Amino acid sequence: MTGSRTVRLSFLDRYLTLWIFLGMAAGVGPVNVAFAFRRRYFAGPTEIMEGANP
Repeated sequence: MTGSRTVRLSFLDRYLTLWIFLGMAAGVGPVNVAFAFRRRYFAGPTEIMEGANP
């Protein structure tokens, strides 16, 4: 083929995998922090149905 050009990908397209992993980390990270906070400060048994056991 004569006259073919190489098309360069944009910055976002070139690092798409990186953006996907960063997005997953940004979504999962705060959830893990929230669960760790909950376990640390609200640890203890929770009785959902009081009086269910005779």
